[in-house]
This record gives sequence, C-alpha cells and structure tokens, in this order.
Amino acid sequence: MSGGAPARRVALLRAVNVGGRKVAMAELRAAVAAAGFRDVATLIASGNLLYAPQVSAREEEADLERVIAQVFGIAVPVVVRAGEDWPDYLARCPMPDAARERPNRFLLFLSKLPPRSDAAEQLAAKAAPSETVVLVGDALWIDFADGGGRSKLTPSAIDRAMGSPATGRNHNTVVRLGELAR
Repeated sequence: MSGGAPARRVALLRAVNVGGRKVAMAELRAAVAAAGFRDVATLIASGNLLYAPQVSAREEEADLERVIAQVFGIAVPVVVRAGEDWPDYLARCPMPDAARERPNRFLLFLSKLPPRSDAAEQLAAKAAPSETVVLVGDALWIDFADGGGRSKLTPSAIDRAMGSPATGRNHNTVVRLGELAR
C-alpha cells in the first residue's frame, strides 16, 4: 500500500458473462462509480471489481447487488473481501503444487457467509478421485486436476456445502486480484 491508504476491497460477482448474464465491465465500473463507489477498477470479464472501502463489506455487498439489479436487470450474488485478505489467502494456499502446475484449474471459493466447518468433507465425498478439496479459514480451495467440466462439484453443490452463495476464481486471478488490491 502506498501513502498509507487502505487496500481496496475486492468484490466477486457470481456467474456473470455466462449463460446470457451479460455485464460489460466498462458499464459496471460506470454504474458502480455513479452509485458513489471510489477508485473503481475491474479485472477480466468474469466479474472482479475493486474499489476503495467506504462502509461495511456487508453493506457494500447489498449496495452492489442492488446497483447490478437496477442497471443490468439481473440478480447477482456479490462476495466482498478486504484487499488485506488476499496476501493471507495466497500465503495459506494448501496446495502449492496445484497452484504452480495447474493455476487455471485450481480455484479459491469464497462465500457470502462464513463457510460451514464441514464444507470440505461434504464436497470431498462427491469429488472425483482427481479432485482435492481443502478448507482454510473462510477459503475453500478445489483442485480440479482433470478440469471441472464434468465435476459433481457444481456451483449449487458448493453453495449447499458452504451454507451460502459462493463464487470461485482460479489461482491466476487470485494472484492478480491480490496485486491490484494493494
């Protein structure tokens, strides 16, 4: 962080720009800025938003969900975390080999509410032999070693195990968000 300014917050929009749920990042930045958010930026088209913190993360989640519904006409769960959390997620990564060897198939999932303590066990029971699931704090890490296209670890299964809506980002994106959040 430069100049003592707090790190940005990171908002993860779930399931945008898939299945007809279009949210143009330039329009999202403009809508969020018009709603009063400052220092707004996006990363790739999968719904990664960064901004300067203003109120509680929970209030910002609700505000962002409202803005998206009003501007884009779709209900999108939003998960917000402090930029300061990202170095910890990376430092506590439970599978450094997966992060290094298959960063695009190794995902971090975060949920709106704290995850259930047995989330990893629930998902591991459904996982393919090539899939590994580990919960570290509020971060659920899944290594989809053979890809996730045919996995039984679907978004709805992950939501049920976590206890609230969750969204995932691959390791490459997690690293980049950590860099941008500073």
